[in-house]
Amino acid sequence: MLIALAACQTGTGATPTLELTASPTPDEVTQVSADGVTLAIQAPRGWQSVPNEYGILLAEHTELYGNGAPNGILVYIFVPEMKDMGVADNDDNLALAVLDHVTKLPAYVGESTVTTAAPMQLGPHNAAYYLLSDDDDNRTFVLALTDPTTEKIVVCNISSTRRDSARIRSVLPIVLANLTIGGQAVDLEGLDALPDPLVFPVHRRREHDDATPEVTPDAVSTPPG
Repeated sequence: MLIALAACQTGTGATPTLELTASPTPDEVTQVSADGVTLAIQAPRGWQSVPNEYGILLAEHTELYGNGAPNGILVYIFVPEMKDMGVADNDDNLALAVLDHVTKLPAYVGESTVTTAAPMQLGPHNAAYYLLSDDDDNRTFVLALTDPTTEKIVVCNISSTRRDSARIRSVLPIVLANLTIGGQAVDLEGLDALPDPLVFPVHRRREHDDATPEVTPDAVSTPPG
């Protein structure tokens, strides 16, 4: 049983293949320990959750089986392996340093189109995010935050097709409100600094360089201020 996500357990950008070793579990707390960080989440009602060695997958619908891509929204919360990232761990905002590094590496983001990583603050967590559009018409919001207790990075990827991408912004606070890191709830203070709606980059395939923008000209992809 395999599923692909627009996330990468090592670099928060490429598309790994995750082997599901347990049946999806609806409406109960799922917990994993990854690289010394304990993640636990209550799946939103009607969603399903599946843990793996790096984190937790949440799926809005039940189509996790077979070869087709699931409909709706997928969320993957995980702790990336940092040892081969080449990012100094003494940066003032380690989450920003990691995402900035990742967005510049084709090995992680492939030929996708990404925005510049932007800093933000979530309560005590230094955080950052970027937005991604790819050849398969998928959209991904990538949020990284630094766990102040362990100084490890936790990444939350929320992905969908373009059809459902307008709902990613509204799903984010629902997911974070049900997430604990090391037993502590994620502080949502600062979340309002995110653009609403999120403005995903226009992905210009080589054969479609004349593609028209998906958003209004005055939209922005970084927080105001």
